[in-house]
Amino acid sequence: MTMSDLQLALTQCLSKDAINRKQGQKCLDQMKLNHQYIAELWMISGNTNLDMAMRQLAIVNIKNSIEELWTGLPSDLKVWFRSELIQRLADPVYSIRSNIAFIVSKIAHNDWPDHWGTFFDDLIVALKSSNINYVHGAMRVLADFVRDDLSDLSFPSVAPTLLPELFAIYSNESMPVKIRTRSVAIVREFIELIYMVKEEHPQVIENYLEPLLNIWLQGFIQMLEQPTSPENLPIKNEVLRTVVKLVRAFPKKTTPFIAGFMNIIWNELLQLQSAYQQQYLCPSQNQYQEADDDADSDGETHSIETILYSLLDFIQLVARKKAVRLTIEQNLPQMFKVLLIYLQITTAMEVNWLRDMNQFIQDDEEEAVTYNVRIAVEQSLINLFDAFQKNALTALFQVSLELFQEGKRLRESGATYWWKYDESCLLALGLFPGEIAELSNANGPLNLETIFTQIVIEDMKCNDLPFLQGRSLWFASQFAVSLPKPLVSEYLSACTNAIHSTEVSSAVQVFAMKSTRGFLSALPLEDVSPFQSNIIEGLVRFSVDAKEDTLILLMETLLLTMKVSKQGIVNHEEKLSVLLLSLLNTWSEDVFIMELVQEWFQELASNELISTPFQTRMFPLLVSAISAEQYQANSTLSAIALDLCTCLIQSVPDPLPSCYAQQLFPKVIEMMLSVSESGLLQNGQETLKQLVNRDILGIVQWSHNGRSGLDFLLEFIAKMLLPEESESSALFIGELITKLIQKASDQLTPYLPQLLGAVINRLANAQMPAFIETLVLVFCHLIQTQAQTVIDFLYPITLGNRNGLEILVQAWCESFNDFHGVYNIKLCTTSLIILFSTGDLRLRNIQVKGELIVQNQPKKIVTRSMARNQPDTFTTLSFPQKTLKLLIHEYQSQIESKVGSTKRPKTNNYDFNQLGHIESDDEEWEMDSEDPDPYSYFDEESGDGDERESLTSDPIYQTDLELAIKQFFREGFSKFGNAFEELCKSLSQDEQNVIAEMVRQ
Repeated sequence: MTMSDLQLALTQCLSKDAINRKQGQKCLDQMKLNHQYIAELWMISGNTNLDMAMRQLAIVNIKNSIEELWTGLPSDLKVWFRSELIQRLADPVYSIRSNIAFIVSKIAHNDWPDHWGTFFDDLIVALKSSNINYVHGAMRVLADFVRDDLSDLSFPSVAPTLLPELFAIYSNESMPVKIRTRSVAIVREFIELIYMVKEEHPQVIENYLEPLLNIWLQGFIQMLEQPTSPENLPIKNEVLRTVVKLVRAFPKKTTPFIAGFMNIIWNELLQLQSAYQQQYLCPSQNQYQEADDDADSDGETHSIETILYSLLDFIQLVARKKAVRLTIEQNLPQMFKVLLIYLQITTAMEVNWLRDMNQFIQDDEEEAVTYNVRIAVEQSLINLFDAFQKNALTALFQVSLELFQEGKRLRESGATYWWKYDESCLLALGLFPGEIAELSNANGPLNLETIFTQIVIEDMKCNDLPFLQGRSLWFASQFAVSLPKPLVSEYLSACTNAIHSTEVSSAVQVFAMKSTRGFLSALPLEDVSPFQSNIIEGLVRFSVDAKEDTLILLMETLLLTMKVSKQGIVNHEEKLSVLLLSLLNTWSEDVFIMELVQEWFQELASNELISTPFQTRMFPLLVSAISAEQYQANSTLSAIALDLCTCLIQSVPDPLPSCYAQQLFPKVIEMMLSVSESGLLQNGQETLKQLVNRDILGIVQWSHNGRSGLDFLLEFIAKMLLPEESESSALFIGELITKLIQKASDQLTPYLPQLLGAVINRLANAQMPAFIETLVLVFCHLIQTQAQTVIDFLYPITLGNRNGLEILVQAWCESFNDFHGVYNIKLCTTSLIILFSTGDLRLRNIQVKGELIVQNQPKKIVTRSMARNQPDTFTTLSFPQKTLKLLIHEYQSQIESKVGSTKRPKTNNYDFNQLGHIESDDEEWEMDSEDPDPYSYFDEESGDGDERESLTSDPIYQTDLELAIKQFFREGFSKFGNAFEELCKSLSQDEQNVIAEMVRQ
């Protein structure tokens, strides 16, 4: 490789011809194999006689390949290159200098301090240079270094030297603002690091934070006291961000300075108000021009808005602090007056929102996607209310009345932006509807009627001001519960008419939907039921052109409307079903819309007045979406179709139509046996479980090629229990097995030993707590009525050096505290008591993981490699000991909580025996077919209504776990005698005290 070869390749890369560019890049890739590649590119980048584009491309190629090539370069070349890099940080070309700084940072990350001991000293020399370019290059490197490479170990050797140099740069007014600004940003990174290590190294507060505060804060005050100008705006912005960081991270240490900063920040808010109004609020839409990007050459954004973020953030932080609380409280009216100006809609918002209603919806929701001054003010208002309650509301209300009058005067004077005063006040007051209504109803200082009669009614007539007209509708919905019924009807009619109208602005229609949603959420059903049909008609019509966020808002509103009255949607079933199917086909990839589709589906399917036509319309289309072929075309739609079918199965009244077992089951089981996608398999397990729950007889009676539906179910279960199948994919297989045992007791008896053997075989190597739980609970259900049979069945099974009983008990005990859901915890705990109470001698000899052994080590940071080399170790306990410890722990949890803790390609048929050699003395499993286990595997929060009702009436769910554990220990002493007493004595003193307390009560 020669210099000319490299230049030729770079020239080709700069060519307008795509073929030449591709050839040039190919040549560069080949040259990378030469150790001189980096050095030659470096020489090209510094050759001022060459074309600038070639020089820039050379340095960019170094930047892009340095991490890949650096470790393979010879040591002498590295030494030379590191020296060259430091000197070239002063390169006069900004783009080249910035890329060099990036390269230095990457190499320092790898080499410092072991292989580049002079790196930090070299940077300090650069900082002291009179060459501005040199200082700038060094600052770029330092920013990355402090953020990415400085640690608590290197902090003491760096901070004492670097912090004074940074302050010298910051204080030097002859230094370019960009460099002074970066010095503040680097200091902020230091502050972040001090905050992160202060618990481990408390001395950093005294050694570094306090000196930093004494020096820097005075400099910050001096900067903030200067009038804001375009020139100093970037540095003031960084200073404010740093002050906020200090106050948030070290509230006690910064308390002496808060009052002084509060005065400065308040004055800054006042001074910026006029400029903000002129630049952002007053221009009309016709005068509006797209603002230039405020980002500087380093990618940092500096504007009045960015400064306002920090000013408002500071106010939120200090509102409750004693140092300024009284001052803020005394000046609440003035503060609210300023904040309500900043709350106004900017001209840019107005233009962008009219252009894109989806953006408006995003910005106007409580959880806005983008951040802006308006949202920052809303947060400040809420924060001030939290701090000052009634006084804040009184001040806000009085200031709003003043600004309403100011808006009226502006309107009379011909100002086009007068309406923004009304809109911002309505928004602010609407944030606190309950609190304001309470004060108003109590004949207090807030007269809500005045707002409605003098402001809202008039603003609703402003057809040419859609955001004001819409806000007045929204405001009315916020106070829905306080309005007289005639006014509620009037406002709801206005909302409905707006949704139907083709004349009003889309902004008003969006507000109408938001307002309707508010009314529906707040009012009694009888007040809104007369409007249900009309709202549905309007929303369905509006849905034709609705997209994205607008569609989500529409669907949320329509869902609430459906819930008003089951009778009220009977005449709309067809159009709602057609819309539902359209959404399924068009938006199947949109997670948020599909969540709402499933809620819609649940609501319609559970309505017994329309369940038959709805099912008739939906069933064929959903079944057609469930197949291996359809999955290949649209996997998301197949997964959703499974969920919706599950919903239908749960919702359709008894008896379940035969088409579910005869048409749906074959489709589902065929897909489940041929796909490997984890989420789809999980969905399928739930669908199959619900089919088993509703119509196991129909499944057993269905057959294909001489095999029954039960045969196919067992084949699928065997597949999911294979060791090579991911635990995530089989996360709900235990639920399906449990339900199958419950519902198919007679038919399953011949297969049960193999089935349970396969479960224990998979449990032997299970890792994921949730997967272990689903398998263990299969046996917990059986232990409730057949504990001794379970022991007798598992003990002879041999897997490696453990028997089946050991596998179950060890997995159970180790994962006990990971079980979740009230029902599952009660089932797990009571089953453990039953198992222990058998007194079977085979349980006594089982050893399980005990408690963590705490190593006495010097206090220092433990790295990942150290943790790998020193894994946690545990004691070993017998199963009876571990059981008592777990029960004591659960008893204490019950006391604390009072209510309990919730916390592939198609294959051949599977044989359970291929899952591992299972030896068992049992020829047949005894099944109590006359009294099938009724226990649902569901937590009380899930499942369909019938399952939830069955669950909550289940004896296990009704168990008082605290009382059950007490009773176990009380009876243990009499039932097991001295052995139980000795077992209790082997526990810790604290645990023995808990037992004594239980026995005494």
